[in-house]
Amino acid sequence: MKVLTAAAFGLILSLQAAFAADPIFPPASRLGLVPPPDMTLSKRVSGFENEERAAVITFAELPPGAFEQLASGLNKDALRKQGMELISRENVKLGTSSGVLVSSTMTKPNMGRKWLLLVKDEALTGLVVAQVTAAGTATATRRSGPP
Repeated sequence: MKVLTAAAFGLILSLQAAFAADPIFPPASRLGLVPPPDMTLSKRVSGFENEERAAVITFAELPPGAFEQLASGLNKDALRKQGMELISRENVKLGTSSGVLVSSTMTKPNMGRKWLLLVKDEALTGLVVAQVTAAGTATATRRSGPP
């Protein structure tokens, strides 16, 4: 399950492309990544989006001390209260930084998938949230299927 979760998140964030391209940083953000080819810088949030697929990747920068409190809140009960069902949670290492990767299914207000990556650094706690609603998934499935 961990391999599947890591693969899914890797696909969303196009980590494979990170070796071939430079990450893109939204304006005034210290967090950046190589976005999937169908996503562009958002004009509404700090991150990337594809309105047609109802998909978004957002960034939040928090104080370094926020990591422990946020990480402890990434559990089954707390996520359920926010309309998410936990699929998996694992500790990850990104370079010298440690983090937590959560994969979930959104149950309300919109159905879909959501991934949360919380990373602790000396200077900040970074939160990357990637989500696609069921409507966006259905659109992508219709387009990729037979005509």
